[in-house]
Amino acid sequence: MHKFIYERQKFFSKAVWIHLLCWSIFIFSEVVVTGLLRDRFSSFSFYFFFYSLNISFFYFHAYALTAFSKRVGVKRFFWITITVVAELTLYVVLTISLSIFLKEVLKSEPEGGLKLNRVYYISTVWRCIYFLLYSTGYFFLKSYLSRQKRDMEKTLEISRLQNLVLTVEKDFLRSQITPHLFFNTLNFIKFSAVKNPAVAEDAVDTLSDIMDFALASNKREYVPLSSELEQIGNMIALNQMRYQGKLFFDFKEDIKDPEIQIIPLVLLTLTENLFKHGNLSAPDHPAWIEITTDHNTIVFRSSNLPAKSSLGKGHGTGLKNIMSRLENAYSGRYSFDYGMNGTNFDVELKIPHLI
Repeated sequence: MHKFIYERQKFFSKAVWIHLLCWSIFIFSEVVVTGLLRDRFSSFSFYFFFYSLNISFFYFHAYALTAFSKRVGVKRFFWITITVVAELTLYVVLTISLSIFLKEVLKSEPEGGLKLNRVYYISTVWRCIYFLLYSTGYFFLKSYLSRQKRDMEKTLEISRLQNLVLTVEKDFLRSQITPHLFFNTLNFIKFSAVKNPAVAEDAVDTLSDIMDFALASNKREYVPLSSELEQIGNMIALNQMRYQGKLFFDFKEDIKDPEIQIIPLVLLTLTENLFKHGNLSAPDHPAWIEITTDHNTIVFRSSNLPAKSSLGKGHGTGLKNIMSRLENAYSGRYSFDYGMNGTNFDVELKIPHLI
């Protein structure tokens, strides 16, 4: 609250100084020009009272237009017309009153004395119209700048909301992916705890490492490739435990720089999908994963026979979620292809890396 008040005071103070500067320049230039053209200058009291009157009408008209701009249709035109007529009448009356006051009280009057003739009235009305037009221009300029400011603030707010939605969407997609990494192993650990406690203990430790990584990565946009590879190794070891080392599976990696930064859980989820949906029990059709890097690209490739339970069902939701995350992080800079290739289900992902 104090910061808001301070900012408003700071803005108001700046606006006041700008207005004072503009009026000082305007009055100085007008007084000098008219004084040189007429080869004489009026008294200080003359300038003070009449410029006070003119400036007062300037701001009154501007704020009157601001108030009437909120009305619509004929009512706005009617009230503006009434206000302008009233301003002209009041300005003429006050000008005459000031002229008489300067003459009779302050003994200061224009050259040649005060003459209330047609020329006097025409020049007075024109002077009023001049400042009303000046004020109208100020009103439109202020309205335009206010609209521009509102539009900019609205654009910034929309951008902020879009970023917030994008963050929520990424967190949602990540939360959908994460459970797939754990639940398929829980029954295995449950039964192994009775039959083979040592294996169950190793499985719990391995699963715990994967869970710790998944939970920690939820707070980070990018992680080192080495961290993801470590958890892929844990995923492979966990599934080998589940199937007592009877899976026919080959894993290769050729990594130039293990500290390359990538978005977390994508490669790990692709690996988990291979075990979840693949048939790895056929020795003549072993599944395989290959992860390589070059100077600017990370490449993930995998191939496996689909499990009978997965035939016809596809990998729809999980792979679509992965694609959504890739689009958010690497829009237009990645390739992700998957589908049946003969008897095998193949996946190829290429993403740029950050160091």
